[in-house]
Amino acid sequence: MIRAIYTILILAAGLGISRSSDADDTECVQLLRRAIDYRTTKMSSGRVVILEQSMHDVQNAEFLFTVTFDGNQRKVARKSRLMGSTKWGGPNHFVLNDEHYIHDTGAHLGIRPSVELVDSSHEPGSRRFAFDPRSLGMCFGGASSMGRNGLDSFLQFFDEDKAECQVSVSVVDGIDAILLTSVLKSESANQHGRVFRVWLAPEFGHSIVAAEFASDGNGHYLKAKYRDYGSGIWYPSKVVSEDRISGAVRHQHVLTVEEAEFNKEVSSDAFQLRSLNPEARRRTSIDAGDSDFAYEADGAKMLDSEDLAIPPQLEDLDDKKFKGFLTRLLARVSALEKEVADLRSRVSERDTNLEPTP
Repeated sequence: MIRAIYTILILAAGLGISRSSDADDTECVQLLRRAIDYRTTKMSSGRVVILEQSMHDVQNAEFLFTVTFDGNQRKVARKSRLMGSTKWGGPNHFVLNDEHYIHDTGAHLGIRPSVELVDSSHEPGSRRFAFDPRSLGMCFGGASSMGRNGLDSFLQFFDEDKAECQVSVSVVDGIDAILLTSVLKSESANQHGRVFRVWLAPEFGHSIVAAEFASDGNGHYLKAKYRDYGSGIWYPSKVVSEDRISGAVRHQHVLTVEEAEFNKEVSSDAFQLRSLNPEARRRTSIDAGDSDFAYEADGAKMLDSEDLAIPPQLEDLDDKKFKGFLTRLLARVSALEKEVADLRSRVSERDTNLEPTP
């Protein structure tokens, strides 16, 4: 009886607070936004180290992510290895700032180190690795899924035009929770069925402690454990995300937080190219969205195309614009050669099992 009264009070409090949100949102959306707002307001900056163990029927691998973030800016160092190996490969670096997305391949691939610098409005596939650590436990899958889907991943299940929402009280692993159930309309259902459930724990800032989108043992499942990281900041200590077929686990991501500190001052230099200490004249690929150019770093900044030395084979040409065109053309060829070498190296490494392919 006491537990029942307590959970009802928790639910009432949660609903009362949620009504201060956008009046046009449904109760489910308002409550789910509580979890999102908690992460963004309680954790404005910080550093998190996450160990991901990715297990499926093709290959088992481990990834170690060290993530520094400040608002929407973040820097990720990723190491990887096959499960059971004692040697880490990497690191690769991924940086997202207000202007650019930077991917630094590092020197571990056995090819010339390179940096890819992309306009931040562009969405290359590899950008998924510059993930926001605050989205841990807020979506199904591992780190790459966090980069693709982000903090508001589960809001898609509560579109008023596509689903009907129910709010109730529940208990998950002994934790009093608010259960949001979304029943998708028939035209919005997919292979995982029509019902999505997510459990929010008010005592952890309405954080998500469990979620599932499944039918008859097929679909996605998530469980999260929390701890207090100081100053009343609740953040996951461990998240397990599984894909199941006929009740059997087909793919599992276990993400364990090894270190975490929040709201510490972060130097703005942490999200700049110079934080990667690029060697002088290091090759860099810059994608402006409509055309690719090859630039080089001088160890501290990016050089403009006018600062690049014109190849000797073009020195006899008088038309500077034509020289610039050919310079960019040759640079693009060089970039393509690098990509081919990169691909060959990755295929070779996978064949010899020296490093897992993410």
